[in-house]
Amino acid sequence: MAQDMTLLVRAYNHFVHYLQAEKYKKELKEEGKVAQEANNKKFNKNRERLRDARRDFAILNKYPKRYRDILEPISAHSDDEKVEGKGFYKIKTLPYRSNNANRFF
Repeated sequence: MAQDMTLLVRAYNHFVHYLQAEKYKKELKEEGKVAQEANNKKFNKNRERLRDARRDFAILNKYPKRYRDILEPISAHSDDEKVEGKGFYKIKTLPYRSNNANRFF
């Protein structure tokens, strides 16, 4: 793979001339857009990990399927934010979720 120079040149050209150009265009339209998208991706990945952990817990403890179905969508989980410089997460609850759902989660 590393010996195939034509493949490496094509991969490099794709990265530099297409992907970086797309990021540049986004920045021209709206300053800070690329950083904001990277931040959103980080939060969504944290939500996904939280969902997986809760779903695995529900499966191990033999919760009924209706509870496991509630845990499936990523958007059902809170938007926990890491407090910069502190090393812990501030737990934010979703405004549309009921108190009973908050206790369940």
